[in-house]
Order: sequence, then C-alpha cells, then structure tokens
Amino acid sequence: MSKFFSVVTGLLPSALASSMRLGEILDRSSNEIYVFDAETLAFVHVNQGALRNLQYTLDEIHALSPLDIKSISREEFSALVAPLQRGELEQLVIEERHTRKDGTSYPVEVHLQLSRGEARPVCIAITIDISVRKAAEAALRQNEEARLSAAAESSLDAFFMLGAERDSKGEITDFRYTYVNMRGAKLLSRSRENIVGSRLSAMAPGRSSGNFFEKYVRVTETRRPLQEELSSTLSGTTATWLRYQVVPLGGGVAVTASDVTYRKQAELALQASEQRLRMIADNIPALIAYVDTEERYRFYNQTYEEWVSIGVMEMLGCTMREVLGDEPYEGVKSFIDAALAGERVSFERDIEKDGVRRYVQSTYVPHFSNAGQVLGFYMLVNDLTDHRQAEEALFKEKELAQVTLESIGDAVITTDARGSISYLNPVAERLTGWSQDEAFGLPLEQVFRVVDQASQEPLENPVAKVLRNGAPVQSAGHNLLLSRDGSKYSIEDSAAPIRTREGGDAGVVLVFHDVTRAREMADQISHQATHDALTDLLNRRGFEHASEALLHNAKISGTHHALLYIDLDQFKVVNDTSGHLAGDELLRQLASLLMSKMRRSDTLARLGGDEFGVLLEDCPLEQARRIAELLIEAIRDFRFTWGKKLFTVGASAGLVAITEHSESMKALLSAADTACFMAKDNGRNRVQLFTPDDAEIRHRHGEMDWLSRITAGLEENRFFLYYQGIVPISKTAHSRGEHYELLLRLQDENGNVVLPMAFIPAAERYNLMPEIDRWVIRTLFASHGAHYREMHRRAPGECLYAINLSGTSISDLHFLEFVIDQFESTGTPPQAICFEITETAAIANLNRANEFMLTLKQMGCHFSLDDFGSGLSSFGYLKNLPVDYIKIDGGFVKDIADDAVDHAMVEAIMRIARVMDIKTIAEFVENGRILAKLREIGVDYAQGFDVHVPEPLIDLSHALPRRSVASERA
Repeated sequence: MSKFFSVVTGLLPSALASSMRLGEILDRSSNEIYVFDAETLAFVHVNQGALRNLQYTLDEIHALSPLDIKSISREEFSALVAPLQRGELEQLVIEERHTRKDGTSYPVEVHLQLSRGEARPVCIAITIDISVRKAAEAALRQNEEARLSAAAESSLDAFFMLGAERDSKGEITDFRYTYVNMRGAKLLSRSRENIVGSRLSAMAPGRSSGNFFEKYVRVTETRRPLQEELSSTLSGTTATWLRYQVVPLGGGVAVTASDVTYRKQAELALQASEQRLRMIADNIPALIAYVDTEERYRFYNQTYEEWVSIGVMEMLGCTMREVLGDEPYEGVKSFIDAALAGERVSFERDIEKDGVRRYVQSTYVPHFSNAGQVLGFYMLVNDLTDHRQAEEALFKEKELAQVTLESIGDAVITTDARGSISYLNPVAERLTGWSQDEAFGLPLEQVFRVVDQASQEPLENPVAKVLRNGAPVQSAGHNLLLSRDGSKYSIEDSAAPIRTREGGDAGVVLVFHDVTRAREMADQISHQATHDALTDLLNRRGFEHASEALLHNAKISGTHHALLYIDLDQFKVVNDTSGHLAGDELLRQLASLLMSKMRRSDTLARLGGDEFGVLLEDCPLEQARRIAELLIEAIRDFRFTWGKKLFTVGASAGLVAITEHSESMKALLSAADTACFMAKDNGRNRVQLFTPDDAEIRHRHGEMDWLSRITAGLEENRFFLYYQGIVPISKTAHSRGEHYELLLRLQDENGNVVLPMAFIPAAERYNLMPEIDRWVIRTLFASHGAHYREMHRRAPGECLYAINLSGTSISDLHFLEFVIDQFESTGTPPQAICFEITETAAIANLNRANEFMLTLKQMGCHFSLDDFGSGLSSFGYLKNLPVDYIKIDGGFVKDIADDAVDHAMVEAIMRIARVMDIKTIAEFVENGRILAKLREIGVDYAQGFDVHVPEPLIDLSHALPRRSVASERA
C-alpha cells in the first residue's frame, strides 16, 4: 500500500498527495486501478479490486504486463496511447475486454492517462467492469429488434436491418444485412436466405452502394434518422417512387422502403383536378369546412351546407357567428381561439338538429404557412349519433350477455391466456363449490377438479389442452367433477379458445353441465333395453347378444355350450281367469325358481310372454340335458296361489348344442324353438333335444303349423275386428268425436276367439303379416269407409281411427300402392286414419318406414309410434320419424303407480314428446290409480280396460258407449 501511495502522490496534485487516506480508498476501490511503466509496460502497482477481478495474486500480476490482460499486440497498444504521448488528449476512454487468470473475459471501460514526473513516464488506468451494462444493452437491443421484426412481418412496406462492420480503428467499413421481411426480399428480387448475412456492397454494387453506405454511416454515427424519396425501378416493373426511412438501431440501421408512387401520382392528379377534389369532399358524410383567421368561411362541402341550411352565396365569406348563431358560436369560441393559436383541438357535444338531439364530434386543425404562421383552420365534424346509439346497444348487449350467463342452466368458467380463472357464473359456483371472488386468479385445475368416473384417475385440464392446441375440445367418456364441499357430479364439458380481434389468444371459455340424473336414467334405459321390466331378466335382445357371444367363443375356442328354449304351458289359464297381475306375479316367481336351480355361470332370460331362454356356458350336452330336465321338473312341481285359487303350470323345452359347427344365432334359436314345439306336441313337461340328423326333427323343423292355420283363417274369413276407445285425459289434448284403435281377433277351428299375441308372432315368423294387414284395410274400408267419410264430412278433424301395421308390410314395396288404391277406391278420407307402427318395426327399416310415412302424411294420414320406449334408441329414432302420436309401451304404464323408474320413464317420454309437439297415448290403463298418475304427469290420451273394454266392430252408431264416462273420470 505504501509503495502505491508514494507513486500516486507523485502523480496527483499536491493537495491530494498530502492525504494518507486517499491511498487506502483507491486500493480498496471495486474499480480496477493499474499503474505501469509507459515504456517497459511493467506494472508499478495494481489495486485489490483489479486482483479480485482478474483472479491473480500480487506476485503473479507483477510477472505480467497490460498486454497479457488486454490480449493486444505491442504495436496496437502503441497506436492506442499515441494521442496521449503526443499531448493531443489528456485522457483516453476506451471499451475493451480483460482476460482473467482462468481464460474467461469480461467487458470493461478504461480511463487511461499518461503522467510525466521527474522519473520515467507512467500510465494510470482506472477500469470499470461494465458486464451488467453490456448485458442490459444487449437484452434491450435484442428486445427492440424482436419488436421491430414482429411489426415488420405484418407491414406492407419493405423493411431491412443492417449491422455495421468496423475495422480495428472503429471505422465503419461496410454493412451486413441481419434481417429482411418478405416485402424487402421482393424489392431486392432475392430470397430472404440469400439476403440475410450478405454485405451491402455485395447487394448494391457500384455507385448505388456508395450512396447508401454514406447515408447509413451518417445515420449510425449521428444517431439522427434520415428520410428521402428516390425514383427507383422494382424488378419487372416501370419506374416507381420509393420513400426511404433510415433510423439508427443498435450498432447499425433499420431501413423502411415504402412505395409512394401512388401518392406522387395522386398529388399530380389532385393538383390538375380541383373539381374532382370538390366532388370527393361533397360526397364525404362528414362536415368539412375551412375558416380563415377572421373566422370567415372560405370552403365547405355539401354536407356542411345541408347541415346549417344556408345557401352558398350567403355562406361564403360569412363569419362563424353569423352562420351558427350567437349561442352555438359562444359554445365553440374557446376552441376557435385555440385553433387560430395553432393548437389542434377535438371536442364532442350535443346539439339540436331539426328537433332531434344529435351527438357530434368536431376537430379543428390549424393551417400553417411555410413560415409557420397560422392562416386559418380546417373543421371536420362527424355525426356520432348512430355510433353512440350503437355503443349503447353494445353496452346493453353486454349487460344482456352478463344476465344470460347468470341465468343459463350451464356452468361457465372463463380463463385468461395463462389458464387462470377470470369468471364463474352462479351455476359454476354451485357445482365447484368456489365463489367468484375466491376463484379469481387461481389456476383452473385448483377449482375444476375432474376424474374419470370409472377409474377415478385425474383427467387432463381441458383449458390447458385448448391453450396447447388452439382448438376446441369436448369431453369424451364419463367425467366426474369433485366439488370443493366433497360432492360429486357427473358432467359433460367442452372448452373453446377466446380470440382477440387480431386472432391472438385471449383465454378459454369452459362450459359444463350436470348430467348426473341423465346418466342415471341412461343407465336405467340401457338396462331396460336389454332386460325384462317384469322379471329383471335379460330380454330377447339381451339374450340374442349373449348367445352371439357364446357362439363366437365356441367358434374360436372349440368350447361347447347349450341353449335351452322354455315355453310355459297353461299360463294363459292364469291370465284369463285371474288377470294380468296374477300372470305377472307367476312369471316373477317362476323366474326366481329357475334362477335358484341354475349355475352361477348360466344365463336366464325372458324372451317374451311366457317364454324363457337359458344359456348354459361351458356345458357338455349331457350335462345340459340334466340341467334342463331339472328346470322342467321344478316348474311342473311348482304351485302358484292367487287369492283362493291354486294353479299348476307346466313347461316344454327345446335344447340345442352351441359348438364351433353351429351356423348362426338365428339358426340356434330356430332349432330350439322347433325342438320346443316338438316337446309340446309329444306330451309337454319334457325336454326335446335338437339333433340335425334326426329324421323326425328334420320333418318337424320344416313344418309350419301356424302357417296353415293363419292361411285357413284368411281363406275362410275367420278374422274379425274389435275396437277400443282412446280418450283425452289432459287439458291440452284434443277431444275428438270418435277416436279408437282397431284390434284384430281370430276364430279358431273350434269357434274360440284367439287373441293376437297367440298368432301374430307366428304370422311374423312366416311372413304372413302383409296379407293380414291387407285383409284389415280392405275389410275395414269396404265395410266402414262410408261411415268414416260421413263422420269426417260432419266434423273434419274430430274423428280418428287407428290401424296397426307390421314391419314386414312397411318393408313390402307394393304395400304402399295397395293402401293408396284402397283410399281412392273406397273414398275413405285419409285425414280420418291413423296408422300405428311399432318402434321396432320402424327402426328395422328406418329409411323405408320414413318414406312410407311421408307419402301417406302428404295425403292427410296420421301416424302413431306404438310400444314406444321398448327400444334402446327410442329418442334418437324419434327425431327422424314424422309421427303425430307416440304410444307409451304398456310395460312402463301398468306399474307406473308403484314403480318410480317406470314413472320417470313415462315422464321423460312425455317431456320429449311435448318439446317435439307430439301427442302421447298411454296403453294398459287398467285402474284408476294408473289413470291418476298419467293425468298428473300430463299424458294426453289413455287406452286400456279401465277406459274402455274392447268391443266387436259391428255397429258404429253406438260406438264407444263408455267414453264420456271415462273422459269424466280422467
């Protein structure tokens, strides 16, 4: 320290040299201070700040010279300090890099002085570490260039950025292109890849390069922008005018080249055509005028003239007070004074025009001479009334949107572009358990916690997915929302990006709604679609699916299974003597009995009516026979008690093996059905095994007993018709004079009446339904067409008669022609006829059913969809069928007073029908409790034994004798 102090005190003024404390301050300074011999370059002293920064010890630094730290040659250093040695400069400030002991370098600013004392001259270098400043400058320059680049890509002008290249003396020797936008590349007729990195001298050789080079150097060194217009030639075009704007940017320049050819041409054209200027001004909707310093009008457009309603000759040369009037003039006087004082002013005000309040915006722009003197001012007045009204309407729209979001049933959450919550509507608050104030600013996943309903695994945040992909997303599968209070909701959600006007991302809107009840009902509907409502066993559809699965398993694995078809005997006796309730209870008890006798792996199904099916999985044929006989024996030994009556029932069964050689599920069912018929014919209460090579089986399999009986019934005209009334039970239902359904009956060979369910399945199986349907229409129209015609004439729209049609008839290409011909030949009014088609029949051939229905509806016919709700896709197909009525499946109606699921199903069907403007009819209305429930739900019409017991269609003059009573009860 003492040596440094003695040297420095010899070089500094004597006033400072007398202070011993100065040496300590300089030695402890964070700046680097070096004292070295000007000739030998040997260090005389180095302070502690320099040793810390360079990472050398004092002994190590004395073994070096400044050339080792600066990494320059002796000649370069001599040239650098030459101005100091010649006395041209007292101090030299330079920027350079110092090299540490470990080889790394850092930028510094060096203040270098040369001191000549009595001893040999020495150099004093005070060095400041400028690493932080340089990093900030680089970041600022990079950020500035990035912003310029983004703006340039959207610009219609050519844009270039060039960096200056310098020699060792700091002189600019050339410029190198660092960026060019698409317009710039087009201007230079080269690709961007070819331009970027190239030198200015290479891109614009010769004189042109020199001119640009000198201008760019001047801008770079003076830091003053340059703007000029030059005549140039674009590639492949005629001469054009370009306006060049050059501004300093970092260590180079940014150049904008704008095509101003059009402006140049426009200036010449406007100078040569003052009349066209007047025409343009007159056609501008804004009010335009020019006023001199005496406040006198010197120019105005036609819009201004019409606004103030003063003739041209009176207005030119008039003062603003004379034109506007005293009170309006005083209202704008302060703005006039400001404009004449050289200030641009803009203001808005309300005025009365032709008795209407108008809202205008006025702008006064001073007009200066070349010498800067105010010569007058231009007035631009815009009528903002429509704009203000539009703003008010927009505000109301915004308020309406806010109210809508507060009122809709869906939950809505919006986020910003980072996925943080910005808004929750009340439904979202209720479902998530978070209030708007609590959730604001939180990440969405903290509030909207969703898991997979089946696996309970967390699901990906939908907002994050939208922000990542930039496209809307919709939930797939069953999502479960975990509320803050522990509640769980099944939801469906979708999310979509919110875009700014420029197309950027402003955030995401997430919409979701609670589908808990809907999914529960869907599960119930799905269950009911494959299960029998009475016994909760699989129904025919579910049984067929299960059979298909076993058949597939047998074919791929060679495993043997078995199918058993059971048909109850004497079941009709129970129904006929004790009613359907007794029959239903019998079926439920038999289902429980059969389930108790089967293995866990076996499947029991109710195929319809009194028919059951059994699938015996992984069961050899002999074992299957033993199980089947056990089941038949259990049914035979069963005793059913209803009231004081005791019933015994039996059963016949057909058994067929399911192997890899089995043809199809349909063939299996047919074989089991055939075997079951054989069991019945051979004495009942027995099991018949189906064996394809058995001669009797082959014979039985080919016979069609019902075919002959139905055919005989048609030939002998033993079919006849009943009718059953359909009555209104709701206030909105139309009360018709006559509204009933035609019911078919068959008289067998012994004179007994056979109900449809006994022969219709066989008729459908053997494709006899089209003939039966033709018999019904032909007979009905021939015998009662005149009556229908007269009833329709007396009260149009008051009479409606429903006729059932089968699916095979609808699919018959010639059946439609037959129906139309019967209408025409008998004169039966189509408006009085309603055709009933079962849901399953319509779905089986949807396109054909749709065509059939549309054709007859154009003639005036009505259509009813029968047994609605029995199919899995009821609601989906309903949208595609032009029906007027839907008849709710009786399986839902008969237990509606006691079964909450059936009640919900009927209620759901009624609501959908009401939305689609379709009337509803409930079947199987067998007591007053059912009727009361239906009326409570809002079903329109009722049909059943409690409303009207079917009667033979003999004399329509006394038709529906109980309808008035039933309607009153309803």
